[in-house]
Amino acid sequence: MKRISILLLVLIITFTSAGCMANGRKNLDFWGMKTSYGEWADNIGLLNRDGLTISVYKEHEDGLIEVGVQVDDVNSEDGFMEFCNLIDTHNKFVEENPNYFPDDAKIVIGMDAVTRYDVCFFSERNKLFSCMDVDTDGLGYSDDMTIKYVSIDIFSCDWELGMKNVKYNVPVVILCDNGVGPTREGYEILNRFDQLEKVILEYSYDYAGFEDIKQFIHGYNSDVEVYKMNEDRQIEIIGG
Repeated sequence: MKRISILLLVLIITFTSAGCMANGRKNLDFWGMKTSYGEWADNIGLLNRDGLTISVYKEHEDGLIEVGVQVDDVNSEDGFMEFCNLIDTHNKFVEENPNYFPDDAKIVIGMDAVTRYDVCFFSERNKLFSCMDVDTDGLGYSDDMTIKYVSIDIFSCDWELGMKNVKYNVPVVILCDNGVGPTREGYEILNRFDQLEKVILEYSYDYAGFEDIKQFIHGYNSDVEVYKMNEDRQIEIIGG
């Protein structure tokens, strides 16, 4: 019996030691999820949010942290409000702990639509996902882990953003479409974003009438700068 107790104590110490990295970060392993950033995950409540399920968690070799989130009940605003709070809490953690993540770290938090992210919130450019492959260097934002951008498939995202009174605090919205984008009413989606400063149009066809689209957008928010993406995935301001 004494040997068993000693063995259990050794195992506990071993696992506890293994759960702490050299830089002081904890490893978590809940329901198959492992992270090198346990303090961050604990602080933002990544695994403990009512109405949300973490369907994907992966730390890529290039430093990208990929998080896929499902809202359990898309007919209720509660889960979407939790998702908003997740983004805000993450940003607050980064601002209060500027040296916590390594320099090459990036993050994408996607609304999980099974096969792809029709809506993805991210911190800076990364070519691993097309939704993040946007030239953001000239926009004037810092290259840190705060989430500053959201990429949206404009014809597939309405239910994934939730009810109309759910507001997201992200300054740059990237609207994507394989065609020329929606009519004027389709840009009402921009009302879901507080603190909006810039809109980037990633449309497949250059005959989309970008000057007209700019006017559509300014009908909902007259203060934003409007850009389009060219074939080289560089961005150009519309109208100079």
